[in-house]
Amino acid sequence: ESEGQLKQFLEAHGVCTEGFGQGSAKSLAHLLNELRGESCFLEIDDTAVETPSSTRVLRIVEPVFIRLCWRTKVLVQETQRFPDGRTRMRKMLLAEKKEPSDGGGLFTTVVRALHEELGIAPDQLQQKGVLKYRTDSYHFELERIDSPSYPGLTSIYRTHHVQVDILEEGVELLKD
Repeated sequence: ESEGQLKQFLEAHGVCTEGFGQGSAKSLAHLLNELRGESCFLEIDDTAVETPSSTRVLRIVEPVFIRLCWRTKVLVQETQRFPDGRTRMRKMLLAEKKEPSDGGGLFTTVVRALHEELGIAPDQLQQKGVLKYRTDSYHFELERIDSPSYPGLTSIYRTHHVQVDILEEGVELLKD
């Protein structure tokens, strides 16, 4: 379970890791942390080719895109800063990977995301009158694409799109 072992595993299954940690791509260490934190997992796609040495590895991840709304306004994440100091432009809805520890469902993932990205305590976010999870706006899609975060590593995205409205009690809490 070391970074070297992960690199060896990926490359043995046809994934070139040279682009990891370059430009806007995430590093091999970041992927290892995702795996350890169970926010993604790897699966061997033995249906892609016939020879085991050419078998591709799939990264399976469940992103949750959060449309956080206050009346007609929607929160957009401008940039993301990596632990090594690099930044990348995002200009997108707040997104967080669903994790096994999110046993309370997608709203639990939303609360964790708002806590991690905005620094607001989960118990404050879960108070009555702060947020409203909109089940009527839920959408799910399944995609298989080359990961922009890990070039050359095909990913299966089980993507959830949710909407959360900021209620009157939440305005002051989320103001800054």
